[in-house]
Amino acid sequence: MFKVEDASETEFNKAKKERGSDLIQDTLKIRKNNNQLHLSLSNASTKEVVLKDTLADIFDNSDFRRYTYLGQFPKINQYLIENHLYEDYKCLLINKKSGKITQIGGRPSLSPDGTYLININAAGGMGDEPIGFQIWEIKPDASLIKKIYEFDQFEWYPLDCTWQNDRTAIIKIISMKSPDYPNMYEKKSSKDFMYKKLIFN
Repeated sequence: MFKVEDASETEFNKAKKERGSDLIQDTLKIRKNNNQLHLSLSNASTKEVVLKDTLADIFDNSDFRRYTYLGQFPKINQYLIENHLYEDYKCLLINKKSGKITQIGGRPSLSPDGTYLININAAGGMGDEPIGFQIWEIKPDASLIKKIYEFDQFEWYPLDCTWQNDRTAIIKIISMKSPDYPNMYEKKSSKDFMYKKLIFN
């Protein structure tokens, strides 16, 4: 499926700068109305997907649910939605033609050719929850987004991911034992940051 090799901070930063993002953040085009998101579809039978917030201001209730439109990936014809839940967090990929919803563990990073995406499991790493990432394979017409790998553990925390090319992703991680771990997002650099390449077959 893929092999893992060490990478450098220089390689990661160079790939991050050159790669950019495939997400079109056209958040002004889709606004919430009466706590509802209306996402139009390009098929004759179903005109839209509607996502409705519940208990919008009551965060400590198990029925709490809030949706935020983040943008779209034209390359794979998917909307990206942020979904805050009670003690949980997910993202939704919604096919702009069929309306099919794929739930993933966090914001995705798409390979340049649109064949794979990787997401960090954003709700992990707290308390007894493991932390890791998911890898998804995308069919050429984006009719199917299939999870092909998930890795969760308690040793290190994934901070970011980018793509070097169509078949090579680089993940930035830090050991949970590092003194910089509690303030990891405030650090621009740390001797404890590590970088791993995932090289797909």
